[in-house]
Amino acid sequence: MNNSSNKKNICPKCGKEKSISEFGCRHDDDGKIKPQSWCKECRSKFARYKSKFKDKESLIKGIEESIEELNNITLSDVKNEKLIEEHSRYLEKFLKKVQSQDLPDFTHSSWSYSFYIEDKGCGVCMETGTTMDDGRIANISSYRIVHIEPRNLTVTEYAALHGISEDAVNEAISKCRIRKAVMHLNTWYIPAFDTIDSGEYINSYYRWDESVEAISEEFAFISRFNRVRILNVGNGKYRVMFSNKKSDGELIKEYDENERIKLELELIKNPLIVRCSVPSISPDDENLKNAVISA
Repeated sequence: MNNSSNKKNICPKCGKEKSISEFGCRHDDDGKIKPQSWCKECRSKFARYKSKFKDKESLIKGIEESIEELNNITLSDVKNEKLIEEHSRYLEKFLKKVQSQDLPDFTHSSWSYSFYIEDKGCGVCMETGTTMDDGRIANISSYRIVHIEPRNLTVTEYAALHGISEDAVNEAISKCRIRKAVMHLNTWYIPAFDTIDSGEYINSYYRWDESVEAISEEFAFISRFNRVRILNVGNGKYRVMFSNKKSDGELIKEYDENERIKLELELIKNPLIVRCSVPSISPDDENLKNAVISA
């Protein structure tokens, strides 16, 4: 039996390798329990999640308090003035968006507001659940009503914001080390706060819900699937599983470094294909690592 406490994971935010127990868990799009992408320290330091607000006034007060905390952390931890200004504008935009919304007060005990603030997006949700005999709320359902994301920047803008060269950014994209870079009309765009992966390759997971076109002839077979999982098995080799959520069919291949990069560039330049934040260690990895290569 595998002991998950001995497994390690690399946090893409701080670049540190830590025990899998320092990441916490989440549910993926298929409802499976997976480790979080960022470590608990980074999530708690640069993000805020708060709930149980019954009216707009208390919700906004909670957001204002969290923004003040995060701005103070950014000022003390980030030395790049341009990045500090960008982060401050991003949080201010979120606050103004919420202030402009018509949000009713909740009188029923099972309804409330919650909010989340992350580098990849900020939002407000309405939450409801079943009120138990002891007053606890169970079976919570959440409905997102406000959401904003950071600005998408060109390579030139991203390089200027982060104080690095355009060549370094282009090289990172070519090696698929900027996880959220996307191509639109032959131009690369990168979310303002996305970081360049450091250290070893972080296993990747891609998905899409619509039929994908404009795939090169070499990768035309991808159109039969809607999920791709890429696992680093060491020695410059990668195990790749192509699957379809709507069927049991799957295809497993093994690629070298250059083949893997070529595949990922094909995936990330397609706007319909989403590269998800996934942990570098997943319960599915052992099965994929030992799976038989498709003929």
